[in-house]
Amino acid sequence: MKSLRIALITGLLVSSLLVATRALASGDAVGFTCRATVVSADPPARTIVVTPSSASASVGGLVGQEVTIKVAAKAALVDASREVTPLTLRKLVAGAIVSLSGVVDRGAVASPSLVAGKVTLRSLPAGTLIWSDEFDGPSGAHPDPKKWRIDTGGTGFGNHELEYYTTHMRNVALDGRGDLAITALRELKRGGGYTRHYTSGKLDTQGRYATTYGSIQARIELPAGRGLWPAFWALGTNVDRVGWPRSGEIDTMENLGQRPFRAYGSIHGPSTRRPYVFGLTRAVLAQAALSGGFHVYGVNRSPDLVQMTLDGVPYATFRPSSLSRGRRWVFNKPFFLILDLAVGGTWPGAPNATTPFPATMLVDWVRVYSWSPPR
Repeated sequence: MKSLRIALITGLLVSSLLVATRALASGDAVGFTCRATVVSADPPARTIVVTPSSASASVGGLVGQEVTIKVAAKAALVDASREVTPLTLRKLVAGAIVSLSGVVDRGAVASPSLVAGKVTLRSLPAGTLIWSDEFDGPSGAHPDPKKWRIDTGGTGFGNHELEYYTTHMRNVALDGRGDLAITALRELKRGGGYTRHYTSGKLDTQGRYATTYGSIQARIELPAGRGLWPAFWALGTNVDRVGWPRSGEIDTMENLGQRPFRAYGSIHGPSTRRPYVFGLTRAVLAQAALSGGFHVYGVNRSPDLVQMTLDGVPYATFRPSSLSRGRRWVFNKPFFLILDLAVGGTWPGAPNATTPFPATMLVDWVRVYSWSPPR
C-alpha cells in the first residue's frame, strides 16, 4: 500500500540480540528467513508489512508481530501458488502466505532494517482467482467495457445525492499507473431534467459479470472531505425485475469523507413489516485514516454468511439468524459489482467550503476468489 504502519520491532529474543551484536562487531549484516502472513503491501515503495509465523534466530523475536520489510530492487520474486513467474508485488494481498529471505542490517540494535532478497508467494488468502481487473492501461482511457458499464444520471438515486454521474474522462478514467480514478468535481451539469453542481463517476458489472459465493476484494484509496461518499457494493442481478430492496444489497465498503478513520459494511433486504426494508450495518475503526493510503476492502459470501473485511480482518458478520422476524435473507443468488463516489445525500450531508475538489477515489484492482468458510 502507499501508506504503511511503522514496523513493530519490540520484544526481540535475547538470542537474536546476541547474534545481531556479534554481527555489528564484525561489520556484517545478518541473514534471515521467515514464513509470514501479508498484512499490507506498497508496490511503488517496494515494502510489505507481514506477521511472521516462523523465523530464523536473527529475527525470531519478531514472530507474531507486524514487521515492515523492504524488497530489494533485484529481489527474486516467485509465485509458488501457481505455475506463473515472476511474481508481482501487487499480488501480495492481505492474508497471503509468503516465504522471505534476506538480510537484517542493524544501524541501531533497537531498530533493524530488513531487506528481502527473495519473496515466494505460497498461497493466496481465499483460493483460486476467478475474475479480476487490474486497471492497467493508458492514462485517460476508460476501464474495460467488457467488464464495466459506466452509469450516468443525476436523479439523486433515492438518497438525495447531489452529483451527476457522467462518462467523461474527468470523472472515470485509468490513471496510467495501474489505477482506476473516480473523480468528483465541483461543476455545473444539466441533463434529464436535473441540474447538479457536482459531477462524479459510477460504474458496475451489470450484464458483464456477477458472482454468488466467494471472496470479493478491492484495493482502494479513499478521498477525504465532508459530503463525500465513496462505496464498493453490489446488487442482486434481478434488481430490474423485482426492484430494490427485494433484489438485496451488499455494501462491502462505504465511507463518509468527514469520518476518514471509519468504514461501514451493510446488508439491505426486504421485510414483511413496515417500512418493508431492513438494513444491518457494522463499522470498523481503522488505526490510520483510510484516505491516507490504499486498503483492501472485502466481502466473503457462502450460503449462510455475508462477512466484510478490512485488510483481510473480518469486522462484520451477517447470517440468516441475524435477521429478526419478517426480514428475508435474499443473498443466495448472483450479485453484480458497483464502484462509485457520491457527493452529498441523506447520510453524508452536503459538502461545504472545506471539502476539497477534485476529490478522487483510486481503485488499484478488484478481484474475486473462490472461498470456503473456515471450520
